[in-house]
Amino acid sequence: MCRLDVYLKEGTYVTVKGFGIPFYHLDHPSDGWINHNEPIVGDMTLVDIIEQRKFSFVVASGDRVLEKYWSQELPGPFRYPYGEDHSWSLERYNEQLFTHRGPQFVAALTFDNDNEHLAAMTQSQVQDIMWLYKEVQQVAETRLRAYFVKVEDNSLVNEFYAVVPLKDNFIQRFREIWPQLIKDEFLQIKLFDSDDNGDEKPASWDAKIMEYPRGLAIMARHQIRDNDLILRVRRPRPFDSQRRPDFEVHVFNSRATANAALREDHNRWNSVSLKFDDQIKECKRKVDAVCMFHPQAQPSTAEAPQDVRFKMALHRALLRGNGFYHLLVRDESCEINHAPRSLPVVNYLDIDDGFITALLLEVLPEDRTRFYNYMAKRPLGLGCISAGPGFGKTTAISVATIGMAATLGKIYALAPTHVATDTFADRLNRITQRVTDRYNKCNLIRRRRALVVRGYKFRDEYDAFIGLLRNPRSGSTTATKWRADSNYKLNLSPSFWLLMVLRSSAQMQRDMDARPEFARLCDAATGRISWQEYQRETVQKGFITGMLLHIVEQADILCTTPSLSCDLPYRTWKGRAKGIAVDEAGNISRPDLYSAWGNTLLPCLLSGDEKQLRPHVTTAYDPDPANIAINRFAQDGLVSPLEFFTASGWPIYRLCVQLRMARGLFDTCHRELYSDLPFTYGIGSNLSLHNIGVQLETYMTRRFPSLTPSSVGTLSEVFVHCKGTTCEIDLMTGAKKNPDQVDNALDFLSDFVRTTGADASRLAIITPYRANVKLIAGRRKAARYALLSAMRPAETVDSSQSCEADIVVAILGTTEAVGPGFTTDEHRFNVMLSRQKSGLLIFGDINVLGPPTLSASFSDSAP
Repeated sequence: MCRLDVYLKEGTYVTVKGFGIPFYHLDHPSDGWINHNEPIVGDMTLVDIIEQRKFSFVVASGDRVLEKYWSQELPGPFRYPYGEDHSWSLERYNEQLFTHRGPQFVAALTFDNDNEHLAAMTQSQVQDIMWLYKEVQQVAETRLRAYFVKVEDNSLVNEFYAVVPLKDNFIQRFREIWPQLIKDEFLQIKLFDSDDNGDEKPASWDAKIMEYPRGLAIMARHQIRDNDLILRVRRPRPFDSQRRPDFEVHVFNSRATANAALREDHNRWNSVSLKFDDQIKECKRKVDAVCMFHPQAQPSTAEAPQDVRFKMALHRALLRGNGFYHLLVRDESCEINHAPRSLPVVNYLDIDDGFITALLLEVLPEDRTRFYNYMAKRPLGLGCISAGPGFGKTTAISVATIGMAATLGKIYALAPTHVATDTFADRLNRITQRVTDRYNKCNLIRRRRALVVRGYKFRDEYDAFIGLLRNPRSGSTTATKWRADSNYKLNLSPSFWLLMVLRSSAQMQRDMDARPEFARLCDAATGRISWQEYQRETVQKGFITGMLLHIVEQADILCTTPSLSCDLPYRTWKGRAKGIAVDEAGNISRPDLYSAWGNTLLPCLLSGDEKQLRPHVTTAYDPDPANIAINRFAQDGLVSPLEFFTASGWPIYRLCVQLRMARGLFDTCHRELYSDLPFTYGIGSNLSLHNIGVQLETYMTRRFPSLTPSSVGTLSEVFVHCKGTTCEIDLMTGAKKNPDQVDNALDFLSDFVRTTGADASRLAIITPYRANVKLIAGRRKAARYALLSAMRPAETVDSSQSCEADIVVAILGTTEAVGPGFTTDEHRFNVMLSRQKSGLLIFGDINVLGPPTLSASFSDSAP
């Protein structure tokens, strides 16, 4: 052994990582050393020790060995080769992609400086779409021939099917990119006056891809071939003149007639091209959001606090993940502050005791003190909630968000998908009703509940509102289904609240009453006049839009996806928000979070599960990541903000009681995916509260006597092995469906409902593939499945996160012949195994369920 003395040269400093990360251990002396700068040895504090100019180390080797290795030349720190300008520039990105080709980088969980952070975050987004962008342009420049077919419904005079034969050279040229292009199913079809490439003003019509078009009765006379792309297209509305709604398309009633016309004159078929979404707009939004964290960037909020520059510096340090030593101990001239600053702390629950009491009744009794202590003292205003499925994450973040809104003011609530955002908004609305009612029963001074508004594309709001005035029974889904970004539902939308105002006696805003237009809308909404009477004197669109905007402005909690937070009118509202809350934060990308959070360190609460769906990265499954990767930063793109903050050591509020699933139904998930998570089943898991699950098990053991019952007091999932089924793959789209597995599942459920009298509305089906979802919807129309009419529509695995049902049936769709497909993705498989409350049935081929250890978990229970 020997002693090594290290002396720092003039002008050099030690690098300190992790200093300032919140730490609590009141019963140990280290709490004073770290949090209160108390002496550790003599008068020396932690800062004194770090700032020494001489360090001594005891080394377990001889001095000659030490001299040999200590004196060797070491390489400098690794730096990404992408320069210091990370602002949006397609030209620069093209050059960088060519110059800096190589294998994927390992995901970085800390960054040495802001430039490394900006490089990784911007490039993870840019490289994920640049290859797609180039190919989309090439596809759009390729002219094709097409003819059109009238749709089955004669009332839809502006809709057609387009038959677009794809030549072999087109298929070969775009073979690798094609599965990604058609994944979305929505696109634009460009219609040209002639084959002349100088046609600068083609018509542009909405289109969506038809999977398995041979199943369409209207196509029976068109002999659909494997290379035919079939689209459903819609003529634009007359006022949308730039898209040329008057363009003449060539319509034929059979393939033979169409082919004869083509032989006579090739201009008898339309000249078209396909314009897919190149994702450039979304990518630029994310890059711009990342660039807000450049040291010279301006504050993202108009009402910036006095210490905004210090907060912005703290925010950048938080996102680098290395701690805050330079900010808390050293100043800009590197002078040492031996009494370090503390991180600012935000109290989410700085409200009156009565409201806190009403709020905390939404939390488990054993968690209330811990929940309050965590939410009342959030360093930097950052809170993180983490748990597995069924532990109450959305309820926990909703309770905290309502407390934030009562304490801080307006809160912007987000989730990565429309389904998750709908669930978050609905939970917020339900809890604020219960908490407010509870408070008002016990207090003389009344509170009003928080106004929760679910925002969608604002261009859909007017159409949705008018559609509901015309037909109040049109249901909750009223907006167009011709765009990928249209996921409109009425519940909690501005139109929903406006209709509530119109139909109530106590109006939301007095100034509305003074307008005659408001009275006429009230008459139409309440049925005092018919739609036909209303049409004789309609209210101007501007007035209705103004009222919808007024609803948005009055919201206490506004819920949208991250993308919509950057669109008007939500962008303006976001600028006035006092904090943000993000559910399913394990599924959101960091640039998406940045676009809503801004760069001034607004209070931010995250909730999610890192073991379920991760942020979407198109290039995550790169076929050659070790040599010339498509996206060298794909692994960085997969790291969610929740995973990043957890890795940096940030305090996490963890939920440990299974609240949703019947006792036993979380055991497989725990064994395979959450073995490091200590948990207990709550009282809500007792079988007395899961009668339908007990019914299912009784039905199964009677129908399949060889099936081993679950242990006493528990329920188990059941795998139904569908032997000899066929997975059909559409050669044009790559879509997968399995009619046999679908029929087996529907037959089973129908018989279960018939035999036991179970309520079909408590059943749900999920499947990995969109084509299987459509197949299920079609099959359910048959009379033999009438008993299942109350069952909700089937969903894909990706869209089912945040959803749940009493009995869930998962249809894998794959077989041994085609391989397991998406079911080998443990994050997706986790979602599929965890949507149930009282029972889980899995229909599929046991031989492709996944890794052998996972298959073995179910093999004994397969009937």
